[in-house]
Amino acid sequence: MVWHDRATEFRVVHHGNEVARIRIPVAGRHNVLDALAAIALAYGCGVECDSIVQALRSFQSVRRRMEIKGEVAGVLLVEDFAHHPTAIRLTLEAARTRWPDRKIWAAVEPRSNTMRRKVFQDALPDALACADAVLFGPVNRAQLLEQGERLSPEVIAESIRARGRDARAFGSAADIAEHVADHASSGDILLILSNGSFDGLTSKVAEKLGMRAGVRG
Repeated sequence: MVWHDRATEFRVVHHGNEVARIRIPVAGRHNVLDALAAIALAYGCGVECDSIVQALRSFQSVRRRMEIKGEVAGVLLVEDFAHHPTAIRLTLEAARTRWPDRKIWAAVEPRSNTMRRKVFQDALPDALACADAVLFGPVNRAQLLEQGERLSPEVIAESIRARGRDARAFGSAADIAEHVADHASSGDILLILSNGSFDGLTSKVAEKLGMRAGVRG
């Protein structure tokens, strides 16, 4: 499996014989595994290998799965639906494969019913290990949870910092946007991880970066 020229390329072997060379325009081991499952199903149903190869080559992914939203002041803005530790880890690993030499900022919104709670509090620092910097937004609908069961972004950020990575917890999406505009550099990537709108973080960051670029220019 190798990422090359904006696509992942890998070989499919059946009973010791190569049956196909696949190229998919998405990154990440998890996407390769998904493709293999589709290939096995199609191959088992008698679909010709050439048809499988062409279908996967033309696959365009889906919205909010490492979806590039734009680039402002040299900072690439990417959204992903990842909202639990396993999905976050796989998405970050895929981003690292696709952009190996760029600084990756991971902005995380604790929004789903499990992410809002302490269920994943111990697992999240490991899941975010591939990020160069982590920016936590506030727990969504925090007022509906007792403090004892609510996820603590501050505790997770502290744990990540103890591992030598930059991590911070913020009170709002606007505060994150200000921080990114003040500290991100051209060539960096902001990976926005949420199963919701994150209070419009993508547009807020784009606006702030555009304003900063105008002032610097």
